[in-house]
Amino acid sequence: MNFGPETIDPEDRIKVMNEGRIDKAILKVPCFQEWLTLEQCIQVNDGMKKYADEHGQGRIERIGVVPPWGTKATVEEMERLDLSAAEKARKHLHENIYFDISHAPPWGKAQLECAAKVMGADHLLFGCSYPVRKQWLVDGVDFINALDISQEEKDLILGKNAQNLFKIS
Repeated sequence: MNFGPETIDPEDRIKVMNEGRIDKAILKVPCFQEWLTLEQCIQVNDGMKKYADEHGQGRIERIGVVPPWGTKATVEEMERLDLSAAEKARKHLHENIYFDISHAPPWGKAQLECAAKVMGADHLLFGCSYPVRKQWLVDGVDFINALDISQEEKDLILGKNAQNLFKIS
């Protein structure tokens, strides 16, 4: 779920999550963290934490954002965030690649079935890029459930992979 509290009504996020049958969401920065200074990352991290704490109703988690170069200050920011799941993901990044199938319906049924077979359903994460398009979130679960893959693979894509990767209960 993209972090954009200035443009998204927090109550509407929860309402749309309910409509899409989404139990938990993870706030992320849409695409520009590699251009941010550490100071800007700290502001974004604090903003995401405040948003999740104030509006998430225990259903919205957040990930941390740091510049992609590993300075001592960057490591200190990761430690300040206490994002043990993010740290574990970083340590295993060279061994594990996951694909966020945000906006699953536009990918197409055949393409997603192929991705599950070729890359493995255990490497696919259902995302929605909400608030880019509400329908991708609302229709996404039904779209994944209509794929010709096993129920176990659907369960992995729809939440178990994210639960394992981000240590969400």
